[in-house]
Amino acid sequence: MGVAIVLVLLAQCSPERQVLFSDVPPGTTAYGIGGVGGGPAVGIATGGSNIGAGPSVGGTGGNPCPEPDPPPTTCAHGFEVVMHVHGGCGVWECAPVNECTPDRDCPSGSVCFAGLQCDDGCASPECCSGNHCASASCPAPANVTCLAVGCPAGDVCMAACDSARCTCDGASWNCTYDAGATTNCAFACTLP
Repeated sequence: MGVAIVLVLLAQCSPERQVLFSDVPPGTTAYGIGGVGGGPAVGIATGGSNIGAGPSVGGTGGNPCPEPDPPPTTCAHGFEVVMHVHGGCGVWECAPVNECTPDRDCPSGSVCFAGLQCDDGCASPECCSGNHCASASCPAPANVTCLAVGCPAGDVCMAACDSARCTCDGASWNCTYDAGATTNCAFACTLP
């Protein structure tokens, strides 16, 4: 029984996920664990174990995360390399670029809506990717293309278009794709 529990806990931070144990490479952003804009990610131990004193990121239940793979060198759709936390482990992902993080990044009268690509258990712009500015009367962008707001739970955005531009008219979100060339684009969030 104890072995089964350990295997379940380790599976929550599977080896397929790319894990960060050292500094964030220049030009990337680390969300949820300290480093921002290419600065060092605080609290992540080196050498494969991230259990220790301080605010370290560890696997669910305190189990160590697997050895890291290198972060992606490029991302499709104009996405950026970021790090989010899934199953207690730091994971490299390609995610949509944020328009904002706090409300003050938005024009007067607008607020910052969180995207869908977030750290586990978080839904605020500070720990999400794909954030957008819009009027406070707009609904949360839950049904907007993953090209704009990303994918939840570590899933990957697959789309027939290269890019999206989405805005809210005060009541609903509307998107155009490939620099306005089309108003429709098939997309889906899939397992990595």
